[in-house]
Amino acid sequence: MVQPDRRKINWDGLLNFIPLGLLFGQRPAVWWAKKNDIDLLLGVYKYGYANYVSIRNAREYCFVELDKAQTYQDFPVADNLTRRLKKLINTIVKIQQNQGEIDF
Repeated sequence: MVQPDRRKINWDGLLNFIPLGLLFGQRPAVWWAKKNDIDLLLGVYKYGYANYVSIRNAREYCFVELDKAQTYQDFPVADNLTRRLKKLINTIVKIQQNQGEIDF
């Protein structure tokens, strides 16, 4: 079986199957956007659950931009990130269990 070229995967579209309205609730910060959700999921996959400092400092994720932009507030605390991660995972699981249909 041929593995897909990871560089060609559209990671930006990772959460496109989730309506934006479901992503706006319980954001860990006012500046938090879908790209932050995607990088949070990818970071947890790579660095492990609750390793938020490693995820924050990883150059491949959008959080590195926080140092460059003065309009951003501080990086969210671990409790807020864990809550967001659980919400994302629960939403993905519910959609998968409902075979792609959203029934909340």
